[in-house]
Amino acid sequence: MKKIIISILLIMLSIIPTNAEIVTEHEIQTKIDQIGTNILNCNKVQTHIVFTYNKKTRRNVYKMIHGIKKNQIIMYDGIYQYTETDDEIAAILSRQIYFISKIYSKFDNRMNVAKNPRFYERIIDKKAVDYMVNANYNPLALITYLNKTYPEYKYSLRHNRTANRLVSIYEYILLKYPQYLKDDNPYLDNPYYQNFLLNTVFERGLLRVKLNRNDNENEEFENE
Repeated sequence: MKKIIISILLIMLSIIPTNAEIVTEHEIQTKIDQIGTNILNCNKVQTHIVFTYNKKTRRNVYKMIHGIKKNQIIMYDGIYQYTETDDEIAAILSRQIYFISKIYSKFDNRMNVAKNPRFYERIIDKKAVDYMVNANYNPLALITYLNKTYPEYKYSLRHNRTANRLVSIYEYILLKYPQYLKDDNPYLDNPYYQNFLLNTVFERGLLRVKLNRNDNENEEFENE
């Protein structure tokens, strides 16, 4: 009988959340609030947006749009678990903040996105880079997070191929924020960034050819 009672008590204790778990959830919510609010303030976003941590495990990053009608960004635990730095959290939130404040807030913009979602997907990526830089987060984290989480959409009417998106983000950073790609770039030691570099050798080679050609054309124009 004693063994049965002890077993029941152990089961009950195992399902009661510990203080450590409660504190952890609180800390995650606080971190998301702080990062999200920092992005809003540094980019002077004049839209009331709230951030909610939800312990439901949803791995699909697109599920975050569920709260958009209420100007709410929901960070599901399955999404949060992929983040390793504040920069990567900022990458997720920056995309959603731009979408809510600049696209979803206007009916015409929502219709344009519906007509050409892949075009606007790239715009949102680039604006997320701007938001991150303005809030003092490293924009290369957008590359590492997408590389870890987004599948390769080869035949999709709604989404670009992830490899193409990553190269487009890289090109945007290279042209507008080259300071993040210097030799002392801390992401050179990041395995997910290294994986991106490995998988885009050909694409980045084409990018260098394009940029060199543009530089040569500009130099010829200036010499005329």
